[in-house]
Amino acid sequence: MRFFLLFLLFNAVYGLEIQVNFGKEKGEDFSVLNLKHKTAFECKENKDVYNNITSITCTIPQTPINNFVPTNTAFFNLSNSITHNNLTLTITPKYKAKLFSTLLDLKTQRRIPKERPKKSKQWQIIGYKSEIPFLSQQQTQGLNFPIQIPSNNNLYIGQLDINLNPLHYEEGVDFKQLRNIKAIYDQKDYKQALQDASFALKAYPESIFKHDFLFFKIKSLSHLLSKDNFDSFTSSATKWLNESSLDKNTPEVLYLLANAYINHNFENEAYYYYKRILNEYPQTEWSALAKMQLAKNFSNNSRFKISPSLFSEAYAEANSQSTRDEILVTWGISMLEKDPKEASTLIQTVLTKTPSYFSDNPQRTLGILKELSSKKAFDLAFKIGQLLLGNSPKNSPYLEQLLFELGDYAQKADDTRQAHRYNEQFLTQFPKSKLSKIVASRDDQLLFKMGENLTDEEKLAIFDQIIEKYPNTQTAQNAYLKKAQLLFDLKRYKQVIALESFIPQSPLIPKSKTNLIINLVQNQQCKQVPQYLKGSDLQTFEEKDRLSVFDCLYSLSYYRDAKKLIEDTDQKEANEKLPWLYRTSKVLNKLGDFAMSRKSGEDTLNLAQASNQTQYYDIGFVIFDDLIKLNLIPQGQKISVFLEEHFPQDSKILEVWYALLKNAQNLGDENALQIYATKILKLQQEIRFFDYTPNVNFILIYSLMKTKQYAKADSYLAELLEAKIQPQEMQQALYIQGALLKAMGKDPKESFEKCLQIQEKTNWQNLCRESLQN
Repeated sequence: MRFFLLFLLFNAVYGLEIQVNFGKEKGEDFSVLNLKHKTAFECKENKDVYNNITSITCTIPQTPINNFVPTNTAFFNLSNSITHNNLTLTITPKYKAKLFSTLLDLKTQRRIPKERPKKSKQWQIIGYKSEIPFLSQQQTQGLNFPIQIPSNNNLYIGQLDINLNPLHYEEGVDFKQLRNIKAIYDQKDYKQALQDASFALKAYPESIFKHDFLFFKIKSLSHLLSKDNFDSFTSSATKWLNESSLDKNTPEVLYLLANAYINHNFENEAYYYYKRILNEYPQTEWSALAKMQLAKNFSNNSRFKISPSLFSEAYAEANSQSTRDEILVTWGISMLEKDPKEASTLIQTVLTKTPSYFSDNPQRTLGILKELSSKKAFDLAFKIGQLLLGNSPKNSPYLEQLLFELGDYAQKADDTRQAHRYNEQFLTQFPKSKLSKIVASRDDQLLFKMGENLTDEEKLAIFDQIIEKYPNTQTAQNAYLKKAQLLFDLKRYKQVIALESFIPQSPLIPKSKTNLIINLVQNQQCKQVPQYLKGSDLQTFEEKDRLSVFDCLYSLSYYRDAKKLIEDTDQKEANEKLPWLYRTSKVLNKLGDFAMSRKSGEDTLNLAQASNQTQYYDIGFVIFDDLIKLNLIPQGQKISVFLEEHFPQDSKILEVWYALLKNAQNLGDENALQIYATKILKLQQEIRFFDYTPNVNFILIYSLMKTKQYAKADSYLAELLEAKIQPQEMQQALYIQGALLKAMGKDPKESFEKCLQIQEKTNWQNLCRESLQN
């Protein structure tokens, strides 16, 4: 007799545990299906006219809290149904079967009766082909009285077969093949593992290990995924899940399948499988990894509503060190663009505390290096690459590529010494490599021999060589100054600025910043300007450049820096020249100095009207905002007339009307409110600008209902229901429609029912439901 494998299958059914054992007795396979529940339940045999068991039905007195997906084994087909809030599990034998109740613990002193109750907390079903294993089917005669087994807690008997002889295990060819595949996979030889698993599936189609062969095929393929084998992988994984949904490896296959989909840009499918892991296997390592992947791949996509905070949840949920390390590294890489410092800290934590995470799995680490390089984190890539190189055998297949990348990482991280070191090491170890010419050329760019008639680039290379060879000396300082001057002459201002920490007192630094700011503004690269403001020489700007820089900073909301440009301008010039007055009012408004902003704005408008310079008339919008903020509503209403006259089709007039609408709302002036709301809705339609819908629509409709203008309210409400609005806003509109119909003496039922059909849990939905009940 031999037992091969034990599958522990925990379904999503609350409290139900299913175990399946496979074995062989006298050369014949058999299987034992164990059912266990915390509450006693009934199982019964269903027989045909020949007294053969056709099926076994078990009724569990509880419904599952999640979907129960039945599966099949080599000896049983399982199906289920829900009847009267009970789960009915039907086991259909593929060959023969026998049901036993295991109602007693044989280790106790309780007497064992012959009779068996209809209900038990544990049942056992033996599936076999011809003869039931272990047991004799011979009928016996005797007295029926309970027996008692003495205490045997301290007894131990080695494993025996049915004839009480020592148990000898036999290994079949298929089991040896499975063990061999696992060993090859553990050695990370995924191609060979894939070949052997594929062969085993064809060679042993009826093996009880066929789903294990398929499992290793899936795992091996996951490391070798490409466009060519993607369909094969997904179909294999899907097949395995359909046939082995209760297997303990299910969450791993779900995770591998989700990863395959996300790596091939199938977002919806990947999201489904990651969420399935969270729902079906919460608080597990796979759940932690799924949360990590969701945060990595979906937090920047508003459609999926995934928060980056899932990274911290995943880390807190992880139990193993390797999973925690993987989460930290993935988290760090995802943050490189937003917060490089914090990202570096996360990755550096793993590099310092668990360096084996990078050294033990070269294939994974090479992928990490590629990601770091793509995000220009060359310093981190170089450190991790160094670690991997130091722990790699000399015959490692990836050594050539790793050395090549290390030189590149060091050079891009501005570590000239290390770049040259690894370039030389590569050329020494791989002189005949196809990459040798690239490395040699790359190294030539780092170091040049002294000579006459040098190009600018050669001169820069020599300065770098001097700085490297003579660090922290006056010679190096002179090289920095000469390098900065050459870069300035070449108009490479950013490179000059990069030398600021070495030559902080050089006048080339503020000059470079000033020239760079002007160039950026002229080339419409305004967003880069703020980082160069500190230390620039603003007083050297010409007036036209000063105005352009002001407008740039104002557009980026750098109002204090923009105001500084005005302060550095001759005050007489600023007060007399309309362009500066105009900009002074705007920036003071943004800084919250509404009184001074109003003064400058009114001066601007007076001068603009006197000189008929209509391009400055829009300062009226700033004046209006100042007056509203200063609670000078009448003056604001006065300037609004001017704005309506000169900007009738400008979207900014909507802001004016909305402010006046809110004031009318606060005062309870329903007539004024309706006027401004009507204007806003009308202009929105004309200029196709709908930022105030549905807010203004609702305000107007409520006001019309309040003043009992039901027909108008109904008209505006009908327009709103045709607009493209959010589901919760549509619920609100339908609720209001129902309330309006009710007020008009009409049947509101249809509106409230439509409201309930929208699958959004909101207070409006509750109001619609309660309205139907009243």
